[in-house]
Amino acid sequence: MKFKLAITLGLIGLVSMSIGLAMWLGFMPKLVHNRIANELYISNTSNGDIFDTFRTTPNGTIRYSIYFFVIDDLTKFDLMNINTIKFKEIGPYVFDEIKIKEQIEFNADGTNVSYLERRKFEFNQKLSCEKCHRNDEITVYNIIHAMEQEQLDQTIKMAIAAKDDELLNSLTGFIYKDEVEKLLITGSENLGKSILGEQDLNKCVINTGKEEIDRLTEFLSYGDKSRLTYWDDSRGKHCNTLLGTDARQFKPGLTKDDKIWVFEPMLCRSLYAVNEILPNEDVKDIPTLRFVIHHNNFDRNIMNECYCYEKDPRECMGSLLNLKKCDSSSGFEIMASPGFFYTNTKLLNITGLDRIVKPEQATVDDYGTIFDIEPHTGILLRGEKRLMLSVKVRKHAVPKLAKLSSEYQIAPFIYLIESGEIDDENADRLKEKLKPIKILRGVFIGLTVIGCAMILISIIIFASR
Repeated sequence: MKFKLAITLGLIGLVSMSIGLAMWLGFMPKLVHNRIANELYISNTSNGDIFDTFRTTPNGTIRYSIYFFVIDDLTKFDLMNINTIKFKEIGPYVFDEIKIKEQIEFNADGTNVSYLERRKFEFNQKLSCEKCHRNDEITVYNIIHAMEQEQLDQTIKMAIAAKDDELLNSLTGFIYKDEVEKLLITGSENLGKSILGEQDLNKCVINTGKEEIDRLTEFLSYGDKSRLTYWDDSRGKHCNTLLGTDARQFKPGLTKDDKIWVFEPMLCRSLYAVNEILPNEDVKDIPTLRFVIHHNNFDRNIMNECYCYEKDPRECMGSLLNLKKCDSSSGFEIMASPGFFYTNTKLLNITGLDRIVKPEQATVDDYGTIFDIEPHTGILLRGEKRLMLSVKVRKHAVPKLAKLSSEYQIAPFIYLIESGEIDDENADRLKEKLKPIKILRGVFIGLTVIGCAMILISIIIFASR
């Protein structure tokens, strides 16, 4: 009797476990993938909430937090090393950002969509520091020294010819003064541009995911070109390869082993991120995979030589990206880096910022760029882009810098954090869409567990005969 019972329980358990495993490992992924493919692809005729989210970011979900490195003491500047200038960090100055896609056009079969993206900024006094106001005048290292040399020389000659001593001093002196909102958003008369508020006039074309859901929102072209043109192809054509999405959406069905790509217009390049550098975190009770921009994107190595504008690639410092050909900084040698140079902490000493953040404190945990992504849908639930912007100070930019101890040094300018998080309404909507997946997973796992338990019981009964 016990023998028959053991065999019966064992067979039932084996069938239950097999069904559970087969459904979870085989049927379930395909079912989830097909359902998501039908719901997530971008279309202007169906799935209206997807199109609305694609077209406009919800108010208050994206913001910039800006910290300036203002000159606190210039009296000890020895004219040889920028780190003898004492800088002080002030901020944050917080601006809410709204991204609106315009001139949206789908191709005939709906597999790609083109658009221009306009950005609006509003100063958020409540989240800014207590004494921070949009019209504050700040004093930073002279950004004009970052102007490309030929243009700077011409401007200085014009000032000399016009006998305009005030203009000449503003060009050759060490300090630059401007109002926060003018410098960042509305446009500075002195620079002829703004740091963040310049509108991107490059038409974007992305994959809608209609036929290739794994390529959902991937860039197909930028500025009517399928390849970038900012970097030196003779040192490696991969630097101008256009890869990735705008970081708001990634391919559905992400796993911890995937490498994801992001195209960042501010840096005019693509970067990759990986999982398992930092622990995963839930966002509004939704499990996510945390991806982090990898330090290899910024290291000084042979693969990154095509991002170097110096004649000798060895003259390019690791973790510094020259933005002089990028639309946002065109004509100025503004250098971009990960937050507080955590990928090359020697730069803290070179800039003098080791007075603010010690090298051992500059870690990926606090200063890395992160993406918390719901893996089934590939939707970004929370992200933080952390970047430093610095001024490239060339030895012969102006006569007063002739004694500089190296061909160029770096003066800290801005630390910025662009952050975003899914709002409550969309989080609740996503939870509803994920419920069937959770239920099915529970059923299949339950079948597997019950099957294992029945097999174990059958073994115990068989052994006790």
